Amino acid sequence: MDNDDIVDILFGDVCIGDLRMNRIKLNYLSFNFNLYLGDISLGLSSLQRRKVYDMDTKYCDEDYKDFAYEDIKKFEQSIQKFHKIRIWASLRCPDDYMNLLYLVSRYSDKDIYVVSIPPCQNEDYYNQTIYDKVEFCEKLDNLYDLEYHLLTELEKQELSEEWEKQVKINSDIRLLENGVIVNKSYSDYFYLVLSVIDEEYLDAWDICDRCHLPFITMLQVILNEMVDKRILDIELEESPYQKGWVSARYKKNIKLN
Repeated sequence: MDNDDIVDILFGDVCIGDLRMNRIKLNYLSFNFNLYLGDISLGLSSLQRRKVYDMDTKYCDEDYKDFAYEDIKKFEQSIQKFHKIRIWASLRCPDDYMNLLYLVSRYSDKDIYVVSIPPCQNEDYYNQTIYDKVEFCEKLDNLYDLEYHLLTELEKQELSEEWEKQVKINSDIRLLENGVIVNKSYSDYFYLVLSVIDEEYLDAWDICDRCHLPFITMLQVILNEMVDKRILDIELEESPYQKGWVSARYKKNIKLN
């Protein structure tokens, strides 16, 4: 395959960094819109998605409209330059799967190839879906060794229909269980989160692991919902490496219910 005619879409900047360290050159786009969370009824650009859009990196609510729209516009303009796209997706990551559904639905007129990233052996629940991709990209020595599958028209139709189905359901959370999307609400996790926040200080990654939350962004959104509904009063401490967003630790103040 001519690599100049294809764009690789990766869900995570860490993977891109690993590929660069291995001196693997490709045309790539990073796609990080947290589609496993929040309102998807109006697509990527809905202001209703500001609670979940890239909240672990750079945007606060007042910046959302300008910056999020600009990121989406840049992505859409860039992908139109290519006739073929190759999507790298972890087999058990709900965010990857929702991203895949959206991209196939949105760009079904293009040739779409899928790189299925196999599970790694890491036992920690929170880190599993991250390490799948990191381990895969670290071990990849040559782009020509990459195995990928060209989606048939029937496969593209089925994936597009699944995206439309999820748009109609429009649940708060979309997770994967045995390869099937399971729809949940934020409130499904309120009691579980309260049950593990039983110390003055508790590591956020530990909460994710105890509650089987695949991403720390998901925990952040759930905690924000609990605060908004006055179920929990917490103080977020600043993190030295993600200052202004979320600490690795949460300080519990008052359980209101």
